[in-house]
Amino acid sequence: LDEEDLALIEENTGINVGRGYRRVKRRVEREGRKRVGLEGLFDEEGEAEVEDVQDEMDDFIEYEEDEVNREERKAVRRQRMQELRERGRDIESMLGISKEAWLDIQEIFGDGHEYDYALIDDDIDEGEEKGVSLEKIFEPSELEDRHFTVRDEEIRLNDVPERMQTGGEIRRVEEEELEKEALWIINRMNDGMNRMESNPLFFKCVIEILRMLVIEYYEIPFIALHRKEVFSDFMVFEELWLIYDLDEQYKHLNGLKNKLKESVEKCDGWLKNVYKKAETIEQVMDVQEYLNLKVNGKKNVKRDEYLKGKENGLEKFVEKIGIKSFEIGENLMVNFKKNVVRESDVGVEQVAMELVCTAFPTVECVVDGGVRMFAIEIANDPNVRRILRDLVYKQTYVTVNPTDKGRVEIDVFHDFAPIKYLTRKPIELFKGYQFFELIVAEASRDIKIEIVVEIDDRIVKGYEEMIVSNLNDEWNEIRRKSFNVAFREYLIPLFKKQFKEELIKSSSEALGLALQTHLQTICERVLSNTAVMGVLLNENGIVLETFKWKEFNNEFKMTIDKVKPTVVCVSGMSIKTRDLFNEISKIVEDEEMKVKWHSERGKKEFENYAPLLRRLIDPLMETCGFLTLHPWQNHLNQQLILKYLNRAMINIVNLVGVDINKIIEFEHLQFCLQFVSGLGKRKAFHLISQIKKQGFLDQRASLISKELMGKCVFMNCASFIRIQEKYIPRRVSLDCLDNTRIHPENYYLARKMAADALDVDENLNDDSSPFQHCQDIMANPELLDSLMLDEFAKELEASKNIKKLITLFDIKDELSKPYIERRNPFKDPEIDSIFTMLTGETSLSLQSGMIIPATISKIYDRYVTCRFESGILGIIPINHLADMRVDNPFNIVKPNQSVRCKIVSINKERFSLELSMKPSDLDRLDSNIAIEYDPFYSFSRERDERDHNGMSSLIILLDELTEPGKNALQTRFISHPLFMNISRDSALNFLKQKDLGELVIRPSSKRNHLAITWKVFNDIYCDILVREEEKESDLALGKALFIDKQKYDDLDELLTRHLQPMIDLVFELVNHPKFSDASLDSVKTIVAEEKRADPKRIPYKLVASSEYPGKFVIVFVPGSNPHFEYVTVTPNGIRLRSRFFGNVDDMINWFKRHYKELMTRK
Repeated sequence: LDEEDLALIEENTGINVGRGYRRVKRRVEREGRKRVGLEGLFDEEGEAEVEDVQDEMDDFIEYEEDEVNREERKAVRRQRMQELRERGRDIESMLGISKEAWLDIQEIFGDGHEYDYALIDDDIDEGEEKGVSLEKIFEPSELEDRHFTVRDEEIRLNDVPERMQTGGEIRRVEEEELEKEALWIINRMNDGMNRMESNPLFFKCVIEILRMLVIEYYEIPFIALHRKEVFSDFMVFEELWLIYDLDEQYKHLNGLKNKLKESVEKCDGWLKNVYKKAETIEQVMDVQEYLNLKVNGKKNVKRDEYLKGKENGLEKFVEKIGIKSFEIGENLMVNFKKNVVRESDVGVEQVAMELVCTAFPTVECVVDGGVRMFAIEIANDPNVRRILRDLVYKQTYVTVNPTDKGRVEIDVFHDFAPIKYLTRKPIELFKGYQFFELIVAEASRDIKIEIVVEIDDRIVKGYEEMIVSNLNDEWNEIRRKSFNVAFREYLIPLFKKQFKEELIKSSSEALGLALQTHLQTICERVLSNTAVMGVLLNENGIVLETFKWKEFNNEFKMTIDKVKPTVVCVSGMSIKTRDLFNEISKIVEDEEMKVKWHSERGKKEFENYAPLLRRLIDPLMETCGFLTLHPWQNHLNQQLILKYLNRAMINIVNLVGVDINKIIEFEHLQFCLQFVSGLGKRKAFHLISQIKKQGFLDQRASLISKELMGKCVFMNCASFIRIQEKYIPRRVSLDCLDNTRIHPENYYLARKMAADALDVDENLNDDSSPFQHCQDIMANPELLDSLMLDEFAKELEASKNIKKLITLFDIKDELSKPYIERRNPFKDPEIDSIFTMLTGETSLSLQSGMIIPATISKIYDRYVTCRFESGILGIIPINHLADMRVDNPFNIVKPNQSVRCKIVSINKERFSLELSMKPSDLDRLDSNIAIEYDPFYSFSRERDERDHNGMSSLIILLDELTEPGKNALQTRFISHPLFMNISRDSALNFLKQKDLGELVIRPSSKRNHLAITWKVFNDIYCDILVREEEKESDLALGKALFIDKQKYDDLDELLTRHLQPMIDLVFELVNHPKFSDASLDSVKTIVAEEKRADPKRIPYKLVASSEYPGKFVIVFVPGSNPHFEYVTVTPNGIRLRSRFFGNVDDMINWFKRHYKELMTRK
């Protein structure tokens, strides 16, 4: 810091600050290599401990080969060891013990010099003296993960906020460039240009924010808290982050332009003009594509086509067209014929005849090649792209087409129901993350997204008129054809791809922002008191006592009476938790705790009980590391998720502040320091380690005076670092302003306000207590109401030309209530939230009118109860069992029977459903189902497709009917995740995109049977028939299942014992080195060729049999002709003839020994 900075710190803090930084010198080694290895680290530390009374320059002795030879170095070592021994002789006086006692100690333990010889290594090689570097110990990836690289060290020491350094190269910006960037940003802000026109100061505001970001290196939290006078009249807090993001985009845009600058300088003036005006990534990439085509020689399909024409002289044909591609671009830009077509006096056919060659053997080929060559030039012209991109954007629509799987799964209750038949929605009308829903649905293989461009032919003809003449119709036709090829074959597909990518990007950003908002909402709920649930924590989240109850009984009540907690918090993992509701004061949603219980940090610290409590005490600290915020976030790029979650934590952490001494004492809180303005992972870790060495931090000014950081980082982070007396181990004199949001740059204002409010002299007699007035005013904050802050602000603006009105009122608030909690108070969760926490069901997964499978639990005289896996109770009144009158429920249903029910109503407080089994209810689609369809949803498409396929609007089945002459498939309602009501053909279609071993359980056309279709290999599927016995009804699943004569009690047992062993063996077979995915005929050819190449060997291959699914073939060539042997995958192993083998290797080994025997027995 310069003298003025140090004087300012002394003025604001009253502390004498030492002048200047002390630089840490580094040992210089031969060939300029730094000694940064572990040996160097350990040597330096050890020497510091034993040589602290030596001259400090002794640690910086430099050994150069030309200055000190080997023997001299040994002498220096011996001399230093002797000095250590001399110093050790007076150790008894240093320790305060008698000489006799010291001699007794030496007699027992030795005098410590028995191994001195080992300290002098006479055989040290030159290479060994240089030590071991970290690069030789750790992998590069480990160095990056641990932040041990040279770049990490630069970031730690550089006096610029860490996030600004990791975001890219730090740039220096001139004032003119700031104005240019401000205009670019305003043009991309919501209603930015209108706001600037209505208030010119808006432009200056954006410039000033940019100046703080890119010149002064202030981060957003600092600007938001301490520069409110700059922006508060023009924008809200969220727009500060928008400017931050747009600045990053502008920096990226300039980076791309700079890469092209050298190439553009060599080109014509028109391209330089286009390059200069390029303001979007697309426009810059258009210039890049043009350079690739004309200059750089980058390969792609279009360029290869273009080069083929160029190498065969078709440029002469293009020249005769009479207008260049860039002239067409200029005409389109100004929307009139700025460049007139040059007429050709030679006909098309005559020109083409002269260019016929081997590559273009006919006139037609020459004409077509010339047209396409000119079309490629037009399609790569930046101006043409710019005009036509804007045209196409306004005429581009999105249509959704459900897949076969989507038609089955997307019913009226499905998440994707509102977009199942989305039709011709303009892409410009997609807002927020609406398009991301389509991306998720497409990734789930439920829909296909179709980008449709519908251009009015009249518009295209209007553009064609810009490139034709009034004379030669023959060449005009060539020009029109070239333009249409460029537009329809090259540009429209390119634009569709770009538009989709832009929709994905913008919707991903919107979803990321939604994650940020959700996380901030969670972290903004705070509870200040202690809570208990099986574990008693104090306010710092430290476990004081643990408890264990098997059930809610008197033991639990006795514990409550003993502990007398302010609030009891229960982590609800099942609806049995409702038994505690009458005794519970608060319940906290625990979604991130479920994640943490399975994390390494969670297992290490508390296993599975304390995190929830910690979140109740301080949700911010516990939420920093573990959270799932949206069901779609797994489809987002992880870096994008981190960007927005980090931003949420930055906002909240800087809102709350971090008590630096508290996190030093409690290690589990240190994670939050990285989010403080100006810091980051590297700087936060470095700061913590430096403060630990000193024990604690007693004042903010020490961050500068003790050289823990530079001025820029200090300015960013100072007001967000709190210092409270209760976390300092010994009594020291603290500045009360260090526990406020007041920035040290404004301490002088706070002290003046305190003195004026107390009506005392601002200058204190006791220089050691410059903060005494502030302490006094904090004890009597009502005195601050007497201050005329408006007048004070005017005086400051007049005398020092600084605006501080908002700052003065903020200072008043902080002096009144230092670091007052600004987060929202804790609220009891809504009944919907409790219901979701305890059952896992949401308002989407469980709705009135939904058809669900249920299992009859108990039968009473007037009603029947059902059970569900979620624990919800289902009740079917007797009048809802059938359309006819029912006197005895036992005549309709039996215990454990599987039935179809319709949800009549949901009672979330009682965790119960009212259900109906009446066929009339099941067949009726409720009109009160609330679905918010997209405005562009096509009900006519849905109706036409349903009518065409004969589908029910309630239950959609694929291929309900089998082939003519066969029995119709009966709709079954079997509660199993692998069961689907589909035919075999539909099952094959469904499994086509699935992995090997995937399967579908489906109805069989054979009565009292199920079918299982599983994927053996690519396009090879095996069917297994399962016989059902002991059925309670035709639709119910049999209690006894048989495959051949083998009995199974349920589907899970059948899959585990019968299917899974076969699937495992198939995996083993297809992963065998000798397995081939070719056809059987191809494999025979392959092994025959291997035999011819090496006649002494008997080559063999394994191949899956497409003729007999479930069998594999060993193809081998013992003589001149290929032979083959079938093996069968069974639950008991691989069967070869009558033998069974537990694994492939055993089977292969037996086959090798007995192949001759097998051949003779064929």
